[in-house]
Amino acid sequence: MKEKQQCTEKNTKHVIRSHKWTFKKLIAFLLCFVIVINILPCTTYVEANAQSLVSSMTGSTKTSNYNGFIVEQRVTAAWESGNSDYFSIQMCIKNTQSKVIDNWTLGFDLPGKIENIWNAEIMSTSYKNDLNHYIIKNSGNNMDIMPGNQVELGFIVSYPNNSEAIILADSFIMMQGKKMVDESCYEIVANIYGNTEYNYNGYLIIKNISNNPIEDWELSFTIDCDILEFYTADNLCRNNNQYTIKNRGYNSEIKPREQIFIGFTASGEPGKSITGGISNTILYDVTIYSESYFPTPTEVVTITPTVEPTPTEVVTITPTIEPTPTE
Repeated sequence: MKEKQQCTEKNTKHVIRSHKWTFKKLIAFLLCFVIVINILPCTTYVEANAQSLVSSMTGSTKTSNYNGFIVEQRVTAAWESGNSDYFSIQMCIKNTQSKVIDNWTLGFDLPGKIENIWNAEIMSTSYKNDLNHYIIKNSGNNMDIMPGNQVELGFIVSYPNNSEAIILADSFIMMQGKKMVDESCYEIVANIYGNTEYNYNGYLIIKNISNNPIEDWELSFTIDCDILEFYTADNLCRNNNQYTIKNRGYNSEIKPREQIFIGFTASGEPGKSITGGISNTILYDVTIYSESYFPTPTEVVTITPTVEPTPTEVVTITPTIEPTPTE
């Protein structure tokens, strides 16, 4: 009987311990469940909030106004992928001066990294003052910007997630300039090869005998004939027999050791060579200068004048002294 009682007590204690252990596991499970439930919505909210901040940049714009040109930027799309935020940026360069911007080349600062670019090409990239400094150039078919006209290009720029950097470019500078090509770098040939009843045909050949390209060329020369029309060049001006002609875009570059052919129609005596009749030749190209060549660009700031209010006259009122009453 005593042994049976002891056995019953042991079983009771075992059941109690078993229930206590089950209860502890249940409490631990409930605590873990509560912690997970509290963490998941918070994480989802943070991720959703970060995505909404990136998406909110779509439509952002910036206009930078300089002497001679304006750069407009617009964020057309924004998204997040992996550890980076990506922004698609459309850029418009407007010519606000009265002369052509030849062979445009643009330098600017940008905190992010350009992953892809269209309607332009990247010439160089450097890193200074915690910024990427880019030099981009026209793609050839959009080389010149006429007065009042504009060119458009675009690129995709990436930033690390949650970056607070400014996503739009700044500190723009036009880096191209017109210069004379050294006479040792080219040769000019002129000749005639046929005639009609009143006119004859001729040609000029510009040979690049250097190891560097001649870009966006312009040629000034004197020739002993009356040229009526150029076929593959634009006649910019004429003073008697002095002509200045310019490429037509598609033939703007003369590659090293190559040449271009410029046909023309002229009036005069046919059948004679005019190879020795061309003189005073000056060939120009538009090249890219280093930034040290240019002064630091200054953005033009438009100040709206403050209208001063019309002053009003201050009227001083002298109080009237009441006489002391007498008895």
